[in-house]
Amino acid sequence: MNPVFLLILGILTIAPFLRGSDGGHLRVGVYDNPPKFLFTEDEKVTGFWPELMDYIARNRGWRIEYVHMSFDSCLEALKNGDIDILPDIAPSIQRESIFIFNREPVFYNWALIYTRPGEDIQSFYDLKGKKVAIWSKSIHGIYIKNTLEQLGIHCDYVECCNYMEVFDAVSNGNADAGVVNRIFGQLMESKYRVARTSIVFNLTPVKFAFSKNFRRKEIIKAIDEDLRRLKEDRESIYYKLIDKYFSGSEGPRILNAFTAEKLNLYFRILLILLLIIYIIKKWKIMLMIQGYRLLLCSLGFSLIAWITDFVLLLTGNPYTNYFDIVLFMVGAVFMGTWFISTIHREEERL
Repeated sequence: MNPVFLLILGILTIAPFLRGSDGGHLRVGVYDNPPKFLFTEDEKVTGFWPELMDYIARNRGWRIEYVHMSFDSCLEALKNGDIDILPDIAPSIQRESIFIFNREPVFYNWALIYTRPGEDIQSFYDLKGKKVAIWSKSIHGIYIKNTLEQLGIHCDYVECCNYMEVFDAVSNGNADAGVVNRIFGQLMESKYRVARTSIVFNLTPVKFAFSKNFRRKEIIKAIDEDLRRLKEDRESIYYKLIDKYFSGSEGPRILNAFTAEKLNLYFRILLILLLIIYIIKKWKIMLMIQGYRLLLCSLGFSLIAWITDFVLLLTGNPYTNYFDIVLFMVGAVFMGTWFISTIHREEERL
Protein backbone atom coordinates (compact mmCIF):
# COMPACT_ATOMS: atom_id res chain seq x y z
CA MET A 1 0.00 0.00 0.00
CA ASN A 2 1.21 3.53 -0.78
CA PRO A 3 3.10 4.98 2.26
CA VAL A 4 1.70 8.45 1.60
CA PHE A 5 -1.83 7.05 1.70
CA LEU A 6 -1.08 5.29 5.02
CA LEU A 7 0.30 8.53 6.49
CA ILE A 8 -2.79 10.52 5.49
CA LEU A 9 -5.06 7.76 6.81
CA GLY A 10 -3.19 7.73 10.12
CA ILE A 11 -3.47 11.52 10.53
CA LEU A 12 -7.19 11.45 9.79
CA THR A 13 -7.64 8.61 12.27
CA ILE A 14 -5.98 10.32 15.24
CA ALA A 15 -6.98 13.92 14.40
CA PRO A 16 -10.20 13.84 16.49
CA PHE A 17 -8.20 12.85 19.55
CA LEU A 18 -5.67 15.62 18.98
CA ARG A 19 -8.33 18.32 18.68
CA GLY A 20 -7.50 20.94 21.26
CA SER A 21 -5.00 18.59 22.94
CA ASP A 22 -1.78 20.55 22.55
CA GLY A 23 -0.05 19.72 25.85
CA GLY A 24 0.84 23.36 26.54
CA HIS A 25 -2.27 25.00 25.09
CA LEU A 26 -5.46 25.43 27.11
CA ARG A 27 -8.67 27.14 25.99
CA VAL A 28 -10.28 28.77 29.05
CA GLY A 29 -13.80 30.15 29.02
CA VAL A 30 -14.43 33.56 30.63
CA TYR A 31 -17.61 35.61 31.05
CA ASP A 32 -18.77 38.90 32.56
CA ASN A 33 -18.74 38.53 36.33
CA PRO A 34 -16.80 41.26 38.17
CA PRO A 35 -14.53 41.14 40.09
CA LYS A 36 -13.85 37.49 39.24
CA PHE A 37 -13.59 38.36 35.53
CA LEU A 38 -12.96 41.89 34.29
CA PHE A 39 -12.48 43.09 30.72
CA THR A 40 -10.67 46.14 29.38
CA GLU A 41 -11.83 48.16 26.39
CA ASP A 42 -9.53 46.15 24.11
CA GLU A 43 -11.05 42.88 25.45
CA LYS A 44 -8.09 41.90 27.61
CA VAL A 45 -9.22 39.83 30.56
CA THR A 46 -8.15 40.29 34.15
CA GLY A 47 -9.67 39.64 37.57
CA PHE A 48 -9.19 37.04 40.29
CA TRP A 49 -9.54 33.90 38.16
CA PRO A 50 -7.47 34.99 35.12
CA GLU A 51 -4.62 36.22 37.32
CA LEU A 52 -4.65 32.99 39.34
CA MET A 53 -4.80 30.91 36.15
CA ASP A 54 -1.99 32.93 34.53
CA TYR A 55 0.24 32.42 37.58
CA ILE A 56 -0.25 28.65 37.59
CA ALA A 57 0.14 28.42 33.80
CA ARG A 58 3.30 30.52 33.79
CA ASN A 59 4.96 28.28 36.38
CA ARG A 60 3.86 25.14 34.53
CA GLY A 61 4.76 26.35 31.06
CA TRP A 62 1.19 26.27 29.74
CA ARG A 63 -0.20 28.64 27.14
CA ILE A 64 -3.65 30.05 27.94
CA GLU A 65 -6.15 31.19 25.34
CA TYR A 66 -9.13 32.98 26.89
CA VAL A 67 -12.46 32.69 25.10
CA HIS A 68 -14.95 35.44 26.04
CA MET A 69 -18.59 34.34 25.86
CA SER A 70 -21.78 34.55 27.87
CA PHE A 71 -22.04 32.20 30.84
CA ASP A 72 -24.58 30.01 29.06
CA SER A 73 -22.32 29.79 26.01
CA CYS A 74 -19.37 28.88 28.24
CA LEU A 75 -21.30 25.98 29.75
CA GLU A 76 -22.33 24.78 26.31
CA ALA A 77 -18.81 25.13 24.91
CA LEU A 78 -17.37 23.18 27.84
CA LYS A 79 -19.97 20.47 27.40
CA ASN A 80 -19.10 20.17 23.69
CA GLY A 81 -15.35 20.25 24.30
CA ASP A 82 -14.87 23.56 22.47
CA ILE A 83 -13.06 24.90 25.56
CA ASP A 84 -10.95 22.94 28.04
CA ILE A 85 -11.52 24.76 31.33
CA LEU A 86 -14.22 26.95 32.87
CA PRO A 87 -13.21 28.56 36.20
CA ASP A 88 -15.54 29.70 38.97
CA ILE A 89 -17.99 26.80 38.83
CA ALA A 90 -19.80 25.31 41.83
CA PRO A 91 -20.32 21.55 41.49
CA SER A 92 -23.81 20.05 41.54
CA ILE A 93 -25.18 16.58 40.82
CA GLN A 94 -26.27 17.68 37.35
CA ARG A 95 -22.99 19.44 36.56
CA GLU A 96 -20.86 16.55 37.79
CA SER A 97 -22.63 14.30 35.30
CA ILE A 98 -21.39 16.37 32.34
CA PHE A 99 -18.17 18.00 33.62
CA ILE A 100 -15.00 16.99 35.46
CA PHE A 101 -14.03 19.05 38.53
CA ASN A 102 -10.68 19.41 40.25
CA ARG A 103 -10.55 18.22 43.87
CA GLU A 104 -9.24 21.28 45.75
CA PRO A 105 -11.82 24.10 46.23
CA VAL A 106 -10.45 27.52 45.33
CA PHE A 107 -12.78 29.06 47.92
CA TYR A 108 -16.33 28.73 49.26
CA ASN A 109 -19.23 30.95 48.35
CA TRP A 110 -22.87 31.32 49.37
CA ALA A 111 -25.99 33.22 48.39
CA LEU A 112 -27.53 36.41 49.81
CA ILE A 113 -30.95 37.92 49.21
CA TYR A 114 -31.25 41.66 48.57
CA THR A 115 -34.45 43.71 48.45
CA ARG A 116 -35.60 47.16 47.55
CA PRO A 117 -35.20 49.52 50.52
CA GLY A 118 -38.29 49.33 52.70
CA GLU A 119 -39.25 45.75 51.78
CA ASP A 120 -39.73 43.56 54.86
CA ILE A 121 -38.32 40.19 53.81
CA GLN A 122 -36.76 38.13 56.60
CA SER A 123 -37.27 34.53 55.44
CA PHE A 124 -38.07 32.43 52.40
CA TYR A 125 -41.76 32.55 53.34
CA ASP A 126 -41.77 36.33 52.95
CA LEU A 127 -40.99 35.81 49.25
CA LYS A 128 -44.48 34.42 48.64
CA GLY A 129 -46.16 36.38 45.84
CA LYS A 130 -43.08 38.54 45.30
CA LYS A 131 -41.05 39.14 42.16
CA VAL A 132 -37.61 37.56 42.67
CA ALA A 133 -34.72 38.31 40.30
CA ILE A 134 -32.31 35.41 39.78
CA TRP A 135 -29.44 34.53 37.49
CA SER A 136 -31.24 31.55 36.02
CA LYS A 137 -28.17 29.44 35.16
CA SER A 138 -26.26 30.16 38.38
CA ILE A 139 -26.03 27.52 41.11
CA HIS A 140 -27.83 29.85 43.55
CA GLY A 141 -30.63 30.66 41.12
CA ILE A 142 -31.26 26.97 40.51
CA TYR A 143 -31.09 26.23 44.25
CA ILE A 144 -33.63 28.83 45.35
CA LYS A 145 -36.13 27.82 42.65
CA ASN A 146 -35.94 24.18 43.77
CA THR A 147 -36.07 25.09 47.47
CA LEU A 148 -39.08 27.41 47.19
CA GLU A 149 -40.88 24.82 45.08
CA GLN A 150 -40.29 22.17 47.75
CA LEU A 151 -41.58 24.57 50.42
CA GLY A 152 -44.69 25.32 48.38
CA ILE A 153 -43.82 29.00 48.09
CA HIS A 154 -44.98 30.55 44.83
CA CYS A 155 -43.28 33.66 43.49
CA ASP A 156 -42.67 35.22 40.09
CA TYR A 157 -39.11 34.96 38.81
CA VAL A 158 -37.36 37.68 36.85
CA GLU A 159 -34.70 35.68 35.01
CA CYS A 160 -31.41 37.48 34.37
CA CYS A 161 -28.16 36.66 32.57
CA ASN A 162 -25.79 37.87 35.31
CA TYR A 163 -25.76 39.37 38.80
CA MET A 164 -25.54 42.94 37.50
CA GLU A 165 -28.91 42.44 35.84
CA VAL A 166 -30.27 41.06 39.14
CA PHE A 167 -29.26 44.22 41.02
CA ASP A 168 -30.58 46.37 38.16
CA ALA A 169 -33.96 44.65 38.38
CA VAL A 170 -34.20 45.24 42.13
CA SER A 171 -32.94 48.84 41.93
CA ASN A 172 -35.33 49.74 39.12
CA GLY A 173 -38.35 48.23 40.87
CA ASN A 174 -38.76 45.40 38.37
CA ALA A 175 -38.23 42.92 41.21
CA ASP A 176 -38.95 42.96 44.94
CA ALA A 177 -35.91 40.84 45.82
CA GLY A 178 -32.83 39.42 44.13
CA VAL A 179 -30.42 36.54 44.71
CA VAL A 180 -26.66 37.06 44.25
CA ASN A 181 -23.53 35.44 45.62
CA ARG A 182 -21.96 37.03 48.66
CA ILE A 183 -18.78 38.22 46.86
CA PHE A 184 -20.67 40.18 44.23
CA GLY A 185 -23.20 41.42 46.79
CA GLN A 186 -20.74 42.72 49.34
CA LEU A 187 -18.57 44.45 46.74
CA MET A 188 -21.35 45.96 44.62
CA GLU A 189 -24.23 46.67 47.03
CA SER A 190 -23.15 50.28 47.59
CA LYS A 191 -23.46 51.01 43.86
CA TYR A 192 -27.12 50.03 43.65
CA ARG A 193 -30.33 50.97 45.43
CA VAL A 194 -30.62 47.66 47.30
CA ALA A 195 -30.74 46.49 50.92
CA ARG A 196 -29.15 43.29 52.19
CA THR A 197 -31.37 40.92 54.17
CA SER A 198 -30.30 38.42 56.83
CA ILE A 199 -31.13 35.47 54.55
CA VAL A 200 -28.01 33.43 53.79
CA PHE A 201 -28.07 30.00 52.11
CA ASN A 202 -26.40 27.44 49.83
CA LEU A 203 -22.76 27.23 50.95
CA THR A 204 -20.86 25.77 47.98
CA PRO A 205 -17.23 25.07 47.02
CA VAL A 206 -16.03 26.87 43.89
CA LYS A 207 -13.69 24.99 41.55
CA PHE A 208 -12.33 24.60 38.02
CA ALA A 209 -14.57 22.64 35.65
CA PHE A 210 -13.15 20.64 32.74
CA SER A 211 -14.70 19.15 29.65
CA LYS A 212 -15.79 15.52 30.10
CA ASN A 213 -13.50 14.64 27.17
CA PHE A 214 -10.50 16.38 28.75
CA ARG A 215 -7.77 13.71 28.64
CA ARG A 216 -4.86 15.53 30.28
CA LYS A 217 -5.45 14.43 33.84
CA GLU A 218 -1.96 15.56 34.80
CA ILE A 219 -3.09 19.17 34.32
CA ILE A 220 -5.99 18.72 36.76
CA LYS A 221 -3.58 17.12 39.24
CA ALA A 222 -1.09 19.97 38.78
CA ILE A 223 -3.76 22.61 39.45
CA ASP A 224 -4.76 20.83 42.67
CA GLU A 225 -1.12 20.61 43.78
CA ASP A 226 -0.52 24.30 43.09
CA LEU A 227 -3.74 25.34 44.85
CA ARG A 228 -2.81 23.41 47.99
CA ARG A 229 0.68 24.88 47.99
CA LEU A 230 -0.57 28.44 47.46
CA LYS A 231 -3.24 28.15 50.17
CA GLU A 232 -0.66 26.91 52.69
CA ASP A 233 1.53 29.99 52.13
CA ARG A 234 -0.10 33.06 53.69
CA GLU A 235 2.13 35.33 51.58
CA SER A 236 1.33 33.64 48.26
CA ILE A 237 -0.28 35.17 45.18
CA TYR A 238 -3.51 33.40 46.16
CA TYR A 239 -4.04 35.53 49.28
CA LYS A 240 -2.83 38.68 47.50
CA LEU A 241 -5.49 38.15 44.84
CA ILE A 242 -8.13 37.47 47.51
CA ASP A 243 -7.27 40.79 49.16
CA LYS A 244 -6.98 42.63 45.85
CA TYR A 245 -10.31 41.60 44.37
CA PHE A 246 -12.51 40.49 47.28
CA SER A 247 -11.63 42.91 50.09
CA GLY A 248 -11.49 46.11 48.06
CA SER A 249 -7.81 46.80 48.74
CA GLU A 250 -4.33 45.48 48.08
CA GLY A 251 -3.66 45.02 51.78
CA PRO A 252 -5.11 42.61 54.31
CA ARG A 253 -8.56 43.24 55.74
CA ILE A 254 -7.43 43.72 59.33
CA LEU A 255 -3.94 42.51 60.20
CA ASN A 256 -1.46 40.28 58.47
CA ALA A 257 1.01 38.08 60.32
CA PHE A 258 3.78 40.69 60.03
CA THR A 259 1.63 43.47 61.51
CA ALA A 260 0.50 41.20 64.34
CA GLU A 261 4.11 40.29 65.07
CA LYS A 262 5.08 43.97 65.21
CA LEU A 263 2.19 44.76 67.54
CA ASN A 264 3.22 41.85 69.75
CA LEU A 265 6.80 43.15 69.84
CA TYR A 266 5.75 46.75 70.58
CA PHE A 267 3.59 45.57 73.46
CA ARG A 268 6.50 43.69 75.06
CA ILE A 269 8.86 46.64 74.55
CA LEU A 270 6.31 48.91 76.24
CA LEU A 271 6.16 46.61 79.25
CA ILE A 272 9.94 46.56 79.54
CA LEU A 273 10.17 50.36 79.25
CA LEU A 274 7.54 50.79 81.97
CA LEU A 275 9.49 48.44 84.17
CA ILE A 276 12.79 50.29 83.60
CA ILE A 277 11.22 53.70 84.25
CA TYR A 278 9.59 52.41 87.39
CA ILE A 279 12.82 50.91 88.71
CA ILE A 280 14.78 54.11 88.05
CA LYS A 281 12.24 56.52 89.59
CA LYS A 282 10.75 54.33 92.30
CA TRP A 283 13.51 51.87 93.12
CA LYS A 284 12.74 51.91 96.83
CA ILE A 285 9.09 51.09 96.22
CA MET A 286 10.18 48.45 93.72
CA LEU A 287 12.18 46.64 96.34
CA MET A 288 9.27 46.70 98.75
CA ILE A 289 6.69 45.24 96.33
CA GLN A 290 9.04 42.65 94.85
CA GLY A 291 8.95 44.12 91.35
CA TYR A 292 10.29 40.94 89.81
CA ARG A 293 6.68 39.72 89.91
CA LEU A 294 5.78 42.33 87.30
CA LEU A 295 8.66 41.22 85.11
CA LEU A 296 7.69 37.56 85.42
CA CYS A 297 4.06 38.39 84.66
CA SER A 298 4.96 40.33 81.52
CA LEU A 299 7.33 37.61 80.33
CA GLY A 300 4.66 34.99 81.03
CA PHE A 301 2.10 36.90 79.00
CA SER A 302 4.58 37.21 76.13
CA LEU A 303 5.26 33.48 76.27
CA ILE A 304 1.53 32.74 76.04
CA ALA A 305 1.25 35.08 73.04
CA TRP A 306 4.22 33.44 71.30
CA ILE A 307 2.93 29.92 71.83
CA THR A 308 -0.62 30.81 70.77
CA ASP A 309 0.54 32.63 67.63
CA PHE A 310 2.78 29.71 66.70
CA VAL A 311 0.03 27.11 67.09
CA LEU A 312 -2.59 29.13 65.19
CA LEU A 313 -0.24 30.04 62.35
CA LEU A 314 1.03 26.46 62.13
CA THR A 315 -2.50 25.14 61.71
CA GLY A 316 -3.45 27.93 59.28
CA ASN A 317 -6.31 29.03 61.53
CA PRO A 318 -8.16 31.95 59.90
CA TYR A 319 -8.89 33.56 63.27
CA THR A 320 -5.22 34.11 64.12
CA ASN A 321 -5.29 37.87 63.59
CA TYR A 322 -8.57 38.35 65.46
CA PHE A 323 -7.19 36.38 68.40
CA ASP A 324 -4.07 38.57 68.39
CA ILE A 325 -6.17 41.71 68.64
CA VAL A 326 -8.23 40.41 71.56
CA LEU A 327 -5.15 39.00 73.30
CA PHE A 328 -3.25 42.29 73.07
CA MET A 329 -6.20 44.41 74.20
CA VAL A 330 -7.04 42.22 77.19
CA GLY A 331 -3.39 41.87 78.14
CA ALA A 332 -2.69 45.60 77.84
CA VAL A 333 -5.69 46.57 79.94
CA PHE A 334 -4.90 43.95 82.58
CA MET A 335 -1.19 44.75 82.85
CA GLY A 336 -1.69 48.52 82.71
CA THR A 337 -4.39 48.48 85.40
CA TRP A 338 -2.39 46.18 87.66
CA PHE A 339 0.78 48.24 87.19
CA ILE A 340 -0.81 51.63 87.94
CA SER A 341 -2.89 50.39 90.90
CA THR A 342 0.17 48.79 92.47
CA ILE A 343 2.18 52.02 92.20
CA HIS A 344 -0.61 54.11 93.74
CA ARG A 345 -1.17 51.59 96.53
CA GLU A 346 2.48 51.42 97.53
CA GLU A 347 3.01 55.18 97.22
CA GLU A 348 0.10 55.75 99.59
CA ARG A 349 1.61 53.22 101.99
CA LEU A 350 4.89 55.14 102.02
